[in-house]
Amino acid sequence: MEFYTYLWLRYDGTPYYVGKGKGNRAYDNHSHRVNAPVGEGRILVQEFPSEEAAFVAEKFLISYYGRLDIGTGCLRNRTDGGEGLSNPSPEARQKMSKAASLRTLPPAHKEKLRLLHLGTHISEETREKMRGPRKPYKKRRPYILGTRHPHSPEIRQRMSESAKKRLFREGTSRLAAIARKGAAARWHKGITQCPTFA
Repeated sequence: MEFYTYLWLRYDGTPYYVGKGKGNRAYDNHSHRVNAPVGEGRILVQEFPSEEAAFVAEKFLISYYGRLDIGTGCLRNRTDGGEGLSNPSPEARQKMSKAASLRTLPPAHKEKLRLLHLGTHISEETREKMRGPRKPYKKRRPYILGTRHPHSPEIRQRMSESAKKRLFREGTSRLAAIARKGAAARWHKGITQCPTFA
């Protein structure tokens, strides 16, 4: 199965985002307006035999749970889902309008770009790379609470030394100096215990 719909869940189990995708999209944090949840336990994926079926399921889930921006439910989606943008929010419409107005460059700018690229040649090797297929997405490793990626003993030693230096730099020496001064003052006054306050 290539296409799927996915739900991102809050800690209490309620969904806050519905999407349709393929490959690594349900786990990708960079191509979304909202952040993905930490850990695959809060991501629900349902596969479909075709992209059209996944679009229909996405529209159904968004209409079922409702959208926060128009006051119909709990999702942070800004559209009703499906192929293309259907029923975008006023903020999304404004962003699309602004982006569309910026697409047409003034003639002076176009002429500067033309002169800038005049005489530049792309090698045949670079052209072949541009024609070739893109690199496939790498599936993110699942995060399991309480586990870490294994490190070699050398890396652990370097991390430990770096942390000790950082702690010493960021105030341990200052706190130690204050403690020494306080201990010296109490010693000179003959006080061996900290005073108690009522």
